[in-house]
Amino acid sequence: MCSSDLGDRVGKGAPLVDLADPDKQLKLQEIETQLAVQRLELEKFRAQPNPAAAQVAAEQIVSLERQIEDFRAQLAMLKLTSPIDGEVVAMPRVEEPPANVEQIELHGWFGSPLDPGNVGALLEPRTNVLCLAPDDRFQVILLVDQLDRGDLQVGEEVEIRFEQVPGETWTGKVVKISPRHAEFAPPSLTNKTGGDLATVSDRQGRERLTSSAYEAVVELDENTVRLRSGLRGNSRFYVGHRSTWQWIWRSEEHTSELQSPCNLVCR
Repeated sequence: MCSSDLGDRVGKGAPLVDLADPDKQLKLQEIETQLAVQRLELEKFRAQPNPAAAQVAAEQIVSLERQIEDFRAQLAMLKLTSPIDGEVVAMPRVEEPPANVEQIELHGWFGSPLDPGNVGALLEPRTNVLCLAPDDRFQVILLVDQLDRGDLQVGEEVEIRFEQVPGETWTGKVVKISPRHAEFAPPSLTNKTGGDLATVSDRQGRERLTSSAYEAVVELDENTVRLRSGLRGNSRFYVGHRSTWQWIWRSEEHTSELQSPCNLVCR
């Protein structure tokens, strides 16, 4: 159950999402029942009297009370609250699986966990539910081909165009470049979803890059009111001096322009 919707401004500590764990809830009820029985047993042994049995029952009660406290703490963690003041922003959407008439098992959720149709859906551990943007600024994540990595430096200005906002160009500066190449690409940037990156799917459903690329973070320095998280596009940046032989070698090895696929994310 979602307590907040996309675009809502929330304060620190505000409720965001209420999750549920039926297995833990059932286990908690079982332990509470056991506790009630042990308390009755303790009263009976004290009335007989039976000090040894009463001592055992008292120890069982202490153990059960500790278990109940632990389970209640775990269930309380399922109520997600906002750690900061900010705006609720959705994570990149999960595509709906293709229809299969031979499919027996029901598929999981798709779209965004915040969609009304996903209320009650099963969320696997470490599922990204939402993110919070402290302000209206955005970061753009570029995937720079290894052949272009030497032409892009921190502090350099880049131009960015998003497919969903045609005809407009944003500019920003590179604030960070990963020292290690990325192994996986966001699904929205792969050629399987209309993007530019060639990938292969692994057993866990991740899209592994077929060629090396490096992530670069760009902070936009213009009005971003029309933008939203998850947009896809391309960036363009200027290169330094290259010899004729370097251009010939690059054209043989890599035929694309000096552009890098990018994905817009909340800051």
